Amino acid sequence: MTDHRPIAILSGTGIFQCGGRMNFQSHGTILIVDDDMLSVEMCRHLLEAEGYVVHSAADGKEALEQVRGVWPDLILLDIVMPEMGGYKVCLLLKHQESTKDIPVIFMSGLTETFDKVKAFEAGGVDFISKPVEPLELMARVRTQISLSRLQHQLKEVNADLERRVASRSRQLSMVNEALVAEIEERKQTEQALTYSQAQLRALYVQLANLEEGERRRLARELHDQVGQNLTALGINLNVVLNQLSGTSREKVETRLRDSLRIATETAVSIRDVMAALRPQVLDDYGLKAALQMEAERFTA
Repeated sequence: MTDHRPIAILSGTGIFQCGGRMNFQSHGTILIVDDDMLSVEMCRHLLEAEGYVVHSAADGKEALEQVRGVWPDLILLDIVMPEMGGYKVCLLLKHQESTKDIPVIFMSGLTETFDKVKAFEAGGVDFISKPVEPLELMARVRTQISLSRLQHQLKEVNADLERRVASRSRQLSMVNEALVAEIEERKQTEQALTYSQAQLRALYVQLANLEEGERRRLARELHDQVGQNLTALGINLNVVLNQLSGTSREKVETRLRDSLRIATETAVSIRDVMAALRPQVLDDYGLKAALQMEAERFTA
């Protein structure tokens, strides 16, 4: 049972009243695991005088039960205890996710065999010989709690940094996806534009071929139909002219010669039209209008 009688403990900072109620701000929570009640009480008074909240357990089983309730910042763990030794308790704590980061300082009597390598392999961070020396105890406790808190802060900083990096990575990924989508859209637009340009060039070539074909067709029609008709008309006029007789011959001959001249000049003009024929003239006026304009020019 815990003894709450006032006793005076000599520490590195002076004499502390440890048995009564004291008002102080806690520097952390410590769990002392030891079956030696005298050692437990001595450590308790030293630690409480320095502002720590102290819990104790008499064996390993009780320690494993208490640790889940008090969540200590540090465990002072005796090596030699009944039923479950300190090494096994430490191994069990280090194999649990919720307790693996709690620092453990082993305590060992001067007459006990202490395997430092085994202690560190079990997960301990330091060790103290019993009976404890107050200055050494406080120095080691402060050091390990400070290191533990710094490690915890470092983990929080790293976790926050990882969250920020992940968030930034997601943002960059979204920007990258947007850029990739924009690049792909531009590629598709360029491909569509290239395809349209190719279609326009093909259409232009097709129209040019059609235009050239139409021009040649019109030239052939002018030559084959109108030219031949005018030639036939000239021949007929010559025949009529040769067959005229009598007093009316002179007047009719004049008319016929004028008609023959007009037919000849018209044939020459049609050849000129065929040579100078342009697509724009046909588009603007058409073949009939172009011939009428040419005929009016010669008969004016």
